[in-house]
Amino acid sequence: MYICPAKETLTWRSFYVDKGKKLNSYWTSNYQGCTLKAQCTPGRERRVRRWEHEAVPEQMQDRLNNAPDMMLIRKQTVEHPFGTLKQ
Repeated sequence: MYICPAKETLTWRSFYVDKGKKLNSYWTSNYQGCTLKAQCTPGRERRVRRWEHEAVPEQMQDRLNNAPDMMLIRKQTVEHPFGTLKQ
């Protein structure tokens, strides 16, 4: 199941493979009057397609949003060895 931004539960209906990625389809019929529908899907009906591993990049983005200095530390740590190798 998938929980949309409006805390509505959408039921898994099917999946298909597109360009080597497995996409799951979720939908519900009682979603006509939701004000947050535009955040979930541009379609007229309440159908959402998500990559099976969509949660992984979302979790990483949440981690980066909660610790914005994490990328600065990573750049300092990684760029130094590569700079030394280039010289």
